[in-house]
Amino acid sequence: MSSSDFINLETYLFDKGYYDADLSNKGDRPVVSPVVELLARKKSGTIGDEDADQLIDAYRNQDLRKDLLKYYYRNSIQQQYAIALSGGKENISFRVSGGYDRSTGELQNNMHDRITLNTQLQLQPLKKLFIQMRSLITLSHASNNGRLPVISQDRFNYPYLSLKNIDGTASVWDKDYRTAFKDTAGSGHLLNWQYKPLDELTNAGNTSKSKDLLLVINTGYQFTKILKGEVIYQFEHLNRNARDYYSPEAYYTRNLINLYTELSPTETIRPVPLGGIQDMREGQLTSHAVRGQASFNRTFNWGTIAAIAGGEVKKTITKSSEFRTYGMGTNLTHIDVNYADNFPIFAGLNSDAKIPGGILFSALDDRIVSLYVNMSYDYDNRYVLSASARKDASNILGVAANNKWKPLWSAGFSWNISNEKYYRSGLLPYLKLRTTYGYSGNVNNAIPAVTTLDFTAVNRSRLSNLPYASVANVPNKNLRWEKIGMFNTGIDFGFRNQRVSGTVEYYVKTSTDVISDVPADITITATTSLKKNSAVLKGNGWDITLNSRNIDGKFSWQTNFIHSFNAVKVKTLLEIIEPRNTIGNGNVINPLVGQSPYNIISYRWAGLNPDNGNPRGYLAGSASEDYTAIIKNAGWDELTVSGTAIPRHFGGVRNTFSY
Repeated sequence: MSSSDFINLETYLFDKGYYDADLSNKGDRPVVSPVVELLARKKSGTIGDEDADQLIDAYRNQDLRKDLLKYYYRNSIQQQYAIALSGGKENISFRVSGGYDRSTGELQNNMHDRITLNTQLQLQPLKKLFIQMRSLITLSHASNNGRLPVISQDRFNYPYLSLKNIDGTASVWDKDYRTAFKDTAGSGHLLNWQYKPLDELTNAGNTSKSKDLLLVINTGYQFTKILKGEVIYQFEHLNRNARDYYSPEAYYTRNLINLYTELSPTETIRPVPLGGIQDMREGQLTSHAVRGQASFNRTFNWGTIAAIAGGEVKKTITKSSEFRTYGMGTNLTHIDVNYADNFPIFAGLNSDAKIPGGILFSALDDRIVSLYVNMSYDYDNRYVLSASARKDASNILGVAANNKWKPLWSAGFSWNISNEKYYRSGLLPYLKLRTTYGYSGNVNNAIPAVTTLDFTAVNRSRLSNLPYASVANVPNKNLRWEKIGMFNTGIDFGFRNQRVSGTVEYYVKTSTDVISDVPADITITATTSLKKNSAVLKGNGWDITLNSRNIDGKFSWQTNFIHSFNAVKVKTLLEIIEPRNTIGNGNVINPLVGQSPYNIISYRWAGLNPDNGNPRGYLAGSASEDYTAIIKNAGWDELTVSGTAIPRHFGGVRNTFSY
């Protein structure tokens, strides 16, 4: 919609009284657009009709998108540099490589750079014994100071806004509250409450850093020509630190200070002190994993047998913390604030509230045990049978062994038709059929089987100012793995000289024991619903890949085409869902039996009222303008499912030229 069309729409809605509630709101003083402000002033007589129309017409020629492209967006640049050194002799070899990556984001003041150092050392102290050691160090740094401007959490930017005035100064936008209110609030005792998006680009200091160390030691022994054993140990330690700094000049800082300011005839009280605001976050991951594996490979006159079997134990501990500091000065000083008490919000813009912030700690201990075996038999390079089985266990699942441990398996068969003696095709020299069926598992780490508590400090209690704990997760001794069964069949082909080759695959996937909400007795569980393994999803789809070699030689041209289709429906759902809770654009899971879990659902449209132009929905089967009743009482027949928000079809074409 163009700026002029948008202004015409605003004018129409203004004449119909659409903005009357916002304009007369003396509570939270919601933002209204510059055009609506001018229309209101024109109606009240504080500005002449001709002057108001002239100012409104000036907005018709403005386009916010052009200003965003000029002042916020830029061409992203990526740089990559690498160097490597390798060497060795019969019983020892090494490789050392390093790299530096730097990318500037598409928004101003956003940047990411990374340094990597990779070392590999391979030793063979005995004829049948080998030792491999590898290390990877990654250092990353990012700045995220370029953020697109917004006027409010629940309002979109008007298309005719500008970022710079004609004289080159930064434009002022209405943000959070009406400028007509903010310009006079406090009679000069508040901080400047204006929002200038361009200035915000330099008022933020948001950075993040990470250090990742990965060590891998692999020791193997070749017992015989066909039997080999390996033990692999992997250690990882990751540190992440993030700092979001709002300078004293930042709108976020000034707005928060003003909201908590208390004015009296004799003094100005600021529970949120002057100075910058700093948010610090730190995360740490430490992981240990040990895998033992034996591999067997032997070729007979009638075929080849290959097999591996092993087990793995892995433990991962993650910890995180965050805290906020107020009154930050350039000399790293700060000012303590009162997090315990509720404070009145200036001019009643909101209810009394605590100062946002405080300290938060969290930790997760995740342990996994796996046993697995995989075998394949290749007969004469024509028929291949394969089978695999594994059994995994997780510490966060139910107390019963059958719930902690999950047996999984798969089996497959392939037929290389082009290797048959009777197959002679010059046009299609390569043709292969294959099919597999099996099960895989999934664990939701956010839902443990045991009771978990959230502990809250004294200064965050809303009522008693005493520490308290709340139940974050009720016990579920039957919590188990989510199970995914999948059937897949496909064909691989290649025409003469591999000029054209590709694959076509079809699959059917069924997910059972999917975690979902189910009704619960509140007198027993203290909640109306529990998350249990209860839902079933079923999907199917196909994938097509085509590769063509169009030109070969000093100059070559290759084309790759991919196309995928995927459809998923909810087959079983025990959760009781109210119709009004399903309204949404499909960006979150919104399950309905027989539908996609990511549906776009809206109220059924009954058209505009021909008498007053009001939009209408349906209530009890009839057209209605009672919006409150529609939102509260609309049934399934009063809703419209417009399909899935996730595209079912996906594809692309890539051309590669080289010389």
